Amino acid sequence: MDELGQRDGENEEKVVVPEQVEWETRLPHESATMGTDIFAFDGENQLGKAYLSDRAAGVAWIELLYVIPPARRQGLGAKILRFVEAHCSAHGVREIQGEVSINDYTVTEEEVEETAAWFEERGFTRRKDGEAHWVISKAIK
Repeated sequence: MDELGQRDGENEEKVVVPEQVEWETRLPHESATMGTDIFAFDGENQLGKAYLSDRAAGVAWIELLYVIPPARRQGLGAKILRFVEAHCSAHGVREIQGEVSINDYTVTEEEVEETAAWFEERGFTRRKDGEAHWVISKAIK
């Protein structure tokens, strides 16, 4: 079951991602990134989400970056990531880190490699940390 309560592929009809995505950010308080949920909507439907936590002063950790299956491969993941970066920059974060490994969303080594490469194409560096596991990071301006 995905983060939004649907099984992957349950809704096979493609959802068209609009040019302008609506954002909702939920923070524990304005000056923190700890526990920040960022949601992407097409008006009424939630299409994707990111979740950030703090790991150290000035460092945000991407715990989750998710796009519902019917909205994938339309650039929404990149839009969410750009929003995450802007949000982090506005809150004094100097670096975003995360990990890509086998989990509920990337279930094969090939998917892990594709996901790590996707982040790398968007300016993240990656380093191998065991089998089918990458640590990613990007400095924020």
